[in-house]
Amino acid sequence: MARSKPNNPAGGGEGKTPLIVALVFFVLATIVVGVLAYTYQGDIDAAKKDADTAKEESKTARNLLATEQDKLRLNQVLLGMGTEDDRAKLSASANKEMLRDEHSKIMGRINGRLQTAIEAEKAGFVGVGGDKFQPTPAQLFSWPWPNQGEMLVAPSPGPFVEALAKYYAEREMAMRKLNNEKKTVATLEVDLKAAKEAYDAERTKFAKAIAGIPKQIDDIRVALAKDLELKKAEFTDASKNYRGDLGKVKGELDLAEQRFNENKATLKNISDQLERELSKQSEKENPFEFDTPKGVVTATFISQKLVEINLGSSDNVRPGLTFVVHPRDAQELGLKKPKAKLEVVEVLGANISRARVTEVTDEIRGSILKGDLLYNAAWRKGSVDHIVLYGIFDIDGDGVDDIKTVARALAKMGIVVDGYFDLSSRKWVGGAPTERTAYAVEGAVPTVFAGDGLTNEKGALITSISLARDEAKKKGARVIRYREFFPRIGYTVKYDVNEESINQAAAKYLQTNAPEVMPK
Repeated sequence: MARSKPNNPAGGGEGKTPLIVALVFFVLATIVVGVLAYTYQGDIDAAKKDADTAKEESKTARNLLATEQDKLRLNQVLLGMGTEDDRAKLSASANKEMLRDEHSKIMGRINGRLQTAIEAEKAGFVGVGGDKFQPTPAQLFSWPWPNQGEMLVAPSPGPFVEALAKYYAEREMAMRKLNNEKKTVATLEVDLKAAKEAYDAERTKFAKAIAGIPKQIDDIRVALAKDLELKKAEFTDASKNYRGDLGKVKGELDLAEQRFNENKATLKNISDQLERELSKQSEKENPFEFDTPKGVVTATFISQKLVEINLGSSDNVRPGLTFVVHPRDAQELGLKKPKAKLEVVEVLGANISRARVTEVTDEIRGSILKGDLLYNAAWRKGSVDHIVLYGIFDIDGDGVDDIKTVARALAKMGIVVDGYFDLSSRKWVGGAPTERTAYAVEGAVPTVFAGDGLTNEKGALITSISLARDEAKKKGARVIRYREFFPRIGYTVKYDVNEESINQAAAKYLQTNAPEVMPK
């Protein structure tokens, strides 16, 4: 029997089932998608918020890092370990206000510690004449903040590391100087003690000698009185026997006359010897008696302190040659004090040179004029005189013998220095006097004073100087003191050097083992 179909009033109920299923699925999918979308949007918002928070924290961290780096650079500059790059970055930093505050805090702490240290050192400081130790912190350490647009400089007197080394070095130098001065004082104390003992001994001897003089006078007076009485008695006896003793008296008179003549001859010899010694000490002849002008001034440039002279390369003139200037009528009036001194600075031609005015005697009344005469006692056209030097030449009064300096300076001026007498070796250096030596220029000699402990040594030194003088004179050289020679050639030195400086300059030559005679 066939199955009957169900009733389908709508006409096709089986065809609607897939549509319903699809609709249900769409609704469910829409709900699920909506739920998921909502959930994901919340996560995205949370992630964005976390990212913003991380950015802020990163920016804050970078700012803190930059701040700490700036502080580190600031302290490195303070300690002396900062580089130019550090200083440049500090100048370009955006944290200027923070750095200024940090710099102010650092300097506040440093100044406070320095003031505390200063107060602690005051009690133990020993100054000269009651001086006190009271510096300010700024005198010990200064590190100012730079002005607008300037770079931060290193502290003064330097970063801490360098300042530490500098102060330690200065302390060491001060300690060494103090120790040396202590040694010097100790040596001076020993010398002073020895000098005092020598003085006391001499004073004791002198006192004894003085004390004995009255007794010696009394003894002489008594002896003279006795002798007078004896002579009276002898005269009385002689008077009684006058005729008988006349021959004897005549013989005694002849003997007395003979002794008188002998004493007179001895006195004459002593006088002649004294005259010879005085002649050695003072040369009476004028070695410049026939000095003549060597040239004339042809042009003057007073504002520039320059002149031109009629001497040049054909006359063997060279820079460094000096002249003294006298007025054109000096030959008639006689040479007196020169008007000025010149030094050749440039040779312009065969018969022209330019000279610099090195000294003027009277700026107003004694200015150099065209036609004024040039003098140099040791120079002649085309040639110069030969000289030697001996003695002590302290030309600046510093207690040091400058004979080597003088020899070099004169040679530079064109004067031929045959040699100089070296007082250390007591020998001629550079050459001894020859027949061509025109002048023997004599320096100073040491002075021997009462109680001088170096009398023998100074005597030996003076003897050596005298022997050098005698050797120069034997060769025909004219002896002249440097005070007379140097002004005539335009060489300026100090002429008022005192005896103390001369003795000081001679001190290094006072050797007990130095030869007292000059070797052949």
